Amino acid sequence: MAKSKLFVSFMLRFSLINDQHVKVMDILDEMVKSDKRSKNQIVMDALEYYFNKEINGQNFVDMATFESRLASEREKLRTEIYGDVIQFIAGNALGGNGKVVTGKPIEQEAENVEEAENDYSEYGDNGVKMEDVVKWS
Repeated sequence: MAKSKLFVSFMLRFSLINDQHVKVMDILDEMVKSDKRSKNQIVMDALEYYFNKEINGQNFVDMATFESRLASEREKLRTEIYGDVIQFIAGNALGGNGKVVTGKPIEQEAENVEEAENDYSEYGDNGVKMEDVVKWS
């Protein structure tokens, strides 16, 4: 068989006497069956992971830590959504409308609202001040 310039071969041997080798070989065989990847690709992925972690110093998170962090974030989100839904339902039940405002408006918007509330210039002057009308009502 002629040598190809596209491939570089490297032999990997498993000892059937060494328990570690047998365990890794069994895991590798199971991964080939379930992942539909070749043994070569699985070994390459493992080596790349190892080199990125050990040599380049990248910190990877194991699945257990990832799952616990994910569960924690889901619980926070679930609690926040639950609180928002309760607030929305309570606001509708008590207020009788579908509009619930949460949070405080920013200062500039608050100033504009106050100025707009006291601006009666568009009604003209009929001898009655709008401020007095507002006080009477």
